[in-house]
Amino acid sequence: MKKRDLGERLKRRLYVNPNNGCHEFQGSRNNIGYGFIRGEKGMVTAHRAAWMLKYGSIPKDKVVIHKCSNYICCNTDHMKLGTRKEATQQMMENGRAKFGRYIIKTCEHCNNQFSPSMFMRWHGANCKHNTSINSLIMENNMETSNV
Repeated sequence: MKKRDLGERLKRRLYVNPNNGCHEFQGSRNNIGYGFIRGEKGMVTAHRAAWMLKYGSIPKDKVVIHKCSNYICCNTDHMKLGTRKEATQQMMENGRAKFGRYIIKTCEHCNNQFSPSMFMRWHGANCKHNTSINSLIMENNMETSNV
């Protein structure tokens, strides 16, 4: 049996909502609510897959932002590229922030902004100035036996 290509599989899982024009993903979702589909290199969010199928790769310093604020929308007319900071600001302005009113943590090295939980889960390991456990020990004058 031949595997269906990503575009065909994505299209089969979309429902066009007549009220708002969103192409809503009907497949599995992650814990935040974004649709997930298997791409060539593993699982990818459905909206990013839709964007890449239409426009190609997404630059590393950009994210795909839903202009419609619908996590499962895959209509590329409802998306734009932006920075993580822009995405966070839009999320807060639209009342979708799940982490308190306007609480944001800003990385002192690269000035990216995140919710406190996303900072620890995502950014801590991905910052270009990622600090290892050894550098934290050195900064705080700790002995390795205390760690």
